[in-house]
Amino acid sequence: MQFRSPSGEIHVSNIFGHSAIVGEEFVPLPEALHRDAMAAGCICEQNVVETKAPVAETAADAPKQVVDEATVIREVLEVMLVRGEDGDFTADGTPNAKVVSKLAGMNVRKEAVMAVWIAMQNEAKSE
Repeated sequence: MQFRSPSGEIHVSNIFGHSAIVGEEFVPLPEALHRDAMAAGCICEQNVVETKAPVAETAADAPKQVVDEATVIREVLEVMLVRGEDGDFTADGTPNAKVVSKLAGMNVRKEAVMAVWIAMQNEAKSE
């Protein structure tokens, strides 16, 4: 489908990184930009336009795995033990839940961190 600007240039883009510049001459745009072109004020060569909402795509070979919170917390705690930075652990030697949340990239409850921490300590004692 082709679009043009009523005057000057219009920059059209969407949240998925597609972009185009539409001038006063009709230019074809990919379907992913049709909705955004109309919203930006472009004129379409057709009277009726059906647009689909864009859908984020993933790479075909992207790993599809379910990761539970405990696994993420364990991995973060292992990193914290190796790096040994100030503030990673509190004065009583327990992990700082705020640091765990930051390194995990998600909010984690202190109770969940402590449950994993205790399990890790028990595993270390039994070895």
